[in-house]
Amino acid sequence: MMTSDSLDDEIEALKQRLYPTATPDQGEAKDKFSAVMGCIRSLSTDLELFSDELRNRCLASKTKAVEAEKSLQVAIAHQDIGRIFQCFIDKTVHTRLVKAMETQSSRIGIELVKLKDGLALIEKQ
Repeated sequence: MMTSDSLDDEIEALKQRLYPTATPDQGEAKDKFSAVMGCIRSLSTDLELFSDELRNRCLASKTKAVEAEKSLQVAIAHQDIGRIFQCFIDKTVHTRLVKAMETQSSRIGIELVKLKDGLALIEKQ
């Protein structure tokens, strides 16, 4: 007759064979953590590059809005209705683009600071 201890051991052995649980060792966990941190750092770098590109495009649109304003003044002086209309549209479009890009750039900047602070905090631990 089997004792309850040997029966429990037998059931536990069957469970282990049927439902193996892989417990990662500390080295494997550290490797995975390092890989995740590397990916987050990479995302942070990509976000910085995107933010820089957005600022450059914003600056280009600001320049185009100023140029459109100057052209608008010239068109008004020459009373060229078609040119006035086109310059007004160009100025309006670029002004709105600048506003939208500045808003997004600000949001990205805030999130980037949060991400870098979080990374610094994690790396200290």
